Amino acid sequence: MGNAKSYAEHLFDFPEIGPLSRDDVGIAIAKPTLNEGVLIDSNALDGIVAQTQGYPYFLQEWGKHVWDIAEASPIGPSDVVTASRQATAALDASFFLVGFDRLTPSEKRYLRAMAQLGAGPHRSGEIAQELSRQVQSLAPS
Repeated sequence: MGNAKSYAEHLFDFPEIGPLSRDDVGIAIAKPTLNEGVLIDSNALDGIVAQTQGYPYFLQEWGKHVWDIAEASPIGPSDVVTASRQATAALDASFFLVGFDRLTPSEKRYLRAMAQLGAGPHRSGEIAQELSRQVQSLAPS
């Protein structure tokens, strides 16, 4: 009995949802469009994979914007380029803004330094160097 989870523990058991594989992205994006009689070019699909890295929430955003942008079948790479600008703006105005607004000015500078370094992960020493600071000075107080 000690190994059984309580009802409350089941309520707060959140499975991790990571990025989808290229094949799963294809299903998630292409199947709904095909159900509506619309094809998506494989290069366009590759563009969506590259932009979203397979993360389900981002796939929903890109899927919505690509669908809204495309004027004809098949959906092509240029549709994805245009949709990417819109999806990024939508995420910046909602998804990312909520968390960003809660950050302190020093936390925002830290994130800016990480972004300037490019795709991570980054060691705190690299970020400190980007900020022209000592690593110890970056610790939360």
